[in-house]
Amino acid sequence: IATAKAMEGMPKGMKKITVGLPLLSTPEDIKAAAEAILSCLPKHGRGEAVVLMGHGTEHPANAAYAALQLALWRHDKSVFIATVEDTPGIDEIMPDLKRQGVRTVHLLPLMSVAGDHAHNDMAGKEDDSWVSKLKAAGFTPKPQLTGLGSRPAVAKLWIDHLKDAVKALDE
Repeated sequence: IATAKAMEGMPKGMKKITVGLPLLSTPEDIKAAAEAILSCLPKHGRGEAVVLMGHGTEHPANAAYAALQLALWRHDKSVFIATVEDTPGIDEIMPDLKRQGVRTVHLLPLMSVAGDHAHNDMAGKEDDSWVSKLKAAGFTPKPQLTGLGSRPAVAKLWIDHLKDAVKALDE
């Protein structure tokens, strides 16, 4: 945001710049994101779980994953969030999956696109990929390589934030 503000009013530049809010900005956003995500998950029943792979960060914003996890669990206790770069990681949630008697784990990126992390860290053939770790722990992983931006219910939330940013240009 600071970079965008610094660009405002520059000679031959833009007079006003606005920035759309992140997907998980407010408690209302978290509730709406949970509902949108739940609406597009693969069907899963007894003995199955869904694990969403977030990027993760050491920044305090990582706490948004915990808030989203709570919102998801209010509707479905078999949907988990783990992150690549911070906590909780896949190793931290595997004991929870075992306690629930999960055998099949549907893996999906909790990212706008299914990029490098989804293809390699989640679904790759290397020993440290989530697929490999889950197999080694006795689970049957089923990765899906579709980012949230390709899921209309979630994309709509980003579009709503973008519309708010555009509207702010007129204020």
